[in-house]
This record gives sequence, structure tokens and C-alpha cells, in this order.
Amino acid sequence: MTALSDTRGQRLRSYDAHAADFARECAESVQAGARIASTDLDLMMELACGLAASARAWAALVSRLDLAAAAPLDPQRAAAITLETVFEETLTPSAWRVLASGLDLALCLPAGGGS
Repeated sequence: MTALSDTRGQRLRSYDAHAADFARECAESVQAGARIASTDLDLMMELACGLAASARAWAALVSRLDLAAAAPLDPQRAAAITLETVFEETLTPSAWRVLASGLDLALCLPAGGGS
């Protein structure tokens, strides 16, 4: 097994653990919580993949700048800052952990890899 697949495996396990915590929390809070959690998990992974794609697109555009760019844009850093500044107050803590681990996973996949 390569280091890349080890890292991806760790990221998958992290995502699965956070998703399970979120689903359990939802199931305990409302009667239809498990069903709602499943839909929310799908949407959060879609959001994570969209954030990863956007961060990659921003990096590609910055790389085409000549005089305006002071440094390359790191997609992982841009995505992490966006996650922290935009979504930390928007999502519940357990949902934020799911989105963060989903984003980490999406960024390790090849561009366009998706869920």
C-alpha cells in the first residue's frame, strides 16, 4: 500500500467516524433523524467537493496572473480558511467536523474525483 492510499484511508476513516457521530446525534434528537442525517451527509459531501473544486479553480486562475500574483494560491489552505470563516458559525459542531473531514478527503482526490 502506498503512502497516498494510506493517507486516503485515514481520511476515509476520519470522515466515516464523524459521519457516524453526526448520524447518531441526529437520530437521538428527532424521530426522523436518521433519514434526515443521511440526506444532510450527502449534501455536506457535495458541499465539500464543491469547496475543493472551487479552491482548485481559484489556484488555477491565480497561477495565470502575471503581475498581480504575489505567490501561488494553495488550494488546501484556501479551502481551510473558507471552511473556518464561512461555515464554523453556520453549521453545528458535529456537522462542521463532517464537512471538514469531507473537504480533507475531497482535496486528496484527483480533480473531478468527487464522492
